[in-house]
Amino acid sequence: MLEGEYLELCNQLKEKYEKNQLEQNKLQVKCDQYIKELITCYGIIRMIDIFAEETFIDLQVKTLIEMLRTHLSNFFDDYYIEDHSDTSDEDE
Repeated sequence: MLEGEYLELCNQLKEKYEKNQLEQNKLQVKCDQYIKELITCYGIIRMIDIFAEETFIDLQVKTLIEMLRTHLSNFFDDYYIEDHSDTSDEDE
């Protein structure tokens, strides 16, 4: 393989790497936005849950609110644990 061909292949690989990095960064930004939205939804459902305890609301509605709150809470627990367990593995 000639030096020119080698440099061309290296440049192509570098371009592909940079393209993949850009795509990964875009996906990370989207993921972060979705997480922020879910956190907001979780906060709102927590407030609704608190208000539902103090007022007369049908039992079925209260149950649905509790189920949604629990589901979101479990999601964030799993997400947080998964996200932070990866960083603790890197420290070792």
